[in-house]
Amino acid sequence: MRLNRIIILKTISMVLAVEGVAMIPSIIVGFYYGERSTISGLALTSFLTIIFAAIILNIYRGKKVKLKVREGFLVALLSWIFVCIVGAFPYLGSNMGYTFVDSFFESTAGWTTTGEFVLPISKMPHAILMWKATTNWLGGMGILVFTISLLPTLGKGAQNLAASENTGPQLTKFAARLTDSSKISYIIYIGLTFIELICLLLDSKMGNFFAVINTLSTVSTAGIFDIGGEIAWGFTPYARTVISVFSIIGAMNFSIFFLIVTGNIRRAFMNVEAKAYLLILSVASMMIFASLVFSDQYKIFKSLGYAVSQSISFGSTSGFSVADVAHWPSFAQAVLVILMLIGGCSASTAGSLKVIRVVIFFKLIMRGIYKRIHPNSIKPVMLKDKPVSPEIANSVTVYITLYIGLLAIGSLLLSIDNQDMITTLSATIGALSNNGSGLGDVSSGDFSVFSPFGKIVSSLLMLIGRTELYAALIVLTRSFWLHDSSRM
Repeated sequence: MRLNRIIILKTISMVLAVEGVAMIPSIIVGFYYGERSTISGLALTSFLTIIFAAIILNIYRGKKVKLKVREGFLVALLSWIFVCIVGAFPYLGSNMGYTFVDSFFESTAGWTTTGEFVLPISKMPHAILMWKATTNWLGGMGILVFTISLLPTLGKGAQNLAASENTGPQLTKFAARLTDSSKISYIIYIGLTFIELICLLLDSKMGNFFAVINTLSTVSTAGIFDIGGEIAWGFTPYARTVISVFSIIGAMNFSIFFLIVTGNIRRAFMNVEAKAYLLILSVASMMIFASLVFSDQYKIFKSLGYAVSQSISFGSTSGFSVADVAHWPSFAQAVLVILMLIGGCSASTAGSLKVIRVVIFFKLIMRGIYKRIHPNSIKPVMLKDKPVSPEIANSVTVYITLYIGLLAIGSLLLSIDNQDMITTLSATIGALSNNGSGLGDVSSGDFSVFSPFGKIVSSLLMLIGRTELYAALIVLTRSFWLHDSSRM
């Protein structure tokens, strides 16, 4: 297959230009807190990235961007790889003694909105904390979606790029043009960000800086800067409530908010996936609450608060910890793992399988049971009084099968580090689902227990999960590189 290298290079340069500009707020924060030695890496990376992007874009200024479908997949994968690599240099150049592997891990965790970490948050300079929160926020809606919204010159290529960015549930089209839909998505995203920021600023105990970075990381379902219990466990009940509510909001399908804003409130509340998601969270919370009460681990009200908070954390793939779940009853831990596998809604900032896929898969199982009893019957899978097409049913089955296969491979690779089985399995799920939390030794999201090899494997799992599996794996297949006229 022939690839238009000019178009690919130009598109990736656009993405890197956005990343370079996104470092400026962190540089300003560094100056404000007097962290001049720390911001040198940020400033240099930002400058070189912007200059490089400007040179490439100037060289190919007259070239129109028309991405084909395959090129869209390649651009999506390369864009995420490059932003993670470039995003690692501010950590590496912060004069904090961070290694490249640790810096790449932190950058990948930030961009993929995975709440994992290997560098202690409490010891990070303010400028680096701001950079990580910024990558959380941009990674939440997707830097490619942000690029599409700013660059209408992508034309029809925008559709192919968006398809590669989100190969499962498609980017909801709120307007006739995809670029306008992307802009509306980000307007909603920015609006929710400001609302949460105002709410957290009302909590005088948190402080303005932590209100900002926790807002950026919560609405993107990247988690909160707990981490290890230094900060989050000391949050007030009000702050925990705000963070929990906006974690749910971030994990909801953004089309719901568009319908609410445009006055279609009834239609918004009739969304099948949203109702299923809230039901799952409610049932899981009650199950965990009952488990904590029967184990006599906390008092009743504290048990309820922890059950709801951690159900939201794992169910929205935010992955934050407000309690020591590593010492919870096995039943409660099992429920959390199930929530981590299900994840949030489609067309949201959440990761994992997504509720709509799980709902369809469950209906397929029920239809299979029914067909065993009534083999000659015709029973389509219905979703909101509409039949699910065979193509969608097949894609859901293939996706879940592929997801399970990747979990098995990831667990096998991480097991080389010889951690206990609970830690290994939950760490694999946490990375691939972009949740970031887990059980055992990674219950707080701290992945420093793994070797450099384990950290690289975890980083790759995060990238694969963020690209909805296909964008990363399609490029590795032989058929992807065959000539267009070849049969696949």
